[in-house]
Amino acid sequence: MPYEQVTGIHQDFDHFRQDEERRKFFHLREQSIKSSILIQGIKL
Repeated sequence: MPYEQVTGIHQDFDHFRQDEERRKFFHLREQSIKSSILIQGIKL
């Protein structure tokens, strides 16, 4: 994968994590999900 794509993926992930619109629904997640795992893979 070209470096530009990898950099874009990291920026997309950071924007996803900091998205205020998404955060408005966190209370629903807390009410409905018992557990979850978020995995970020890094190509070696």
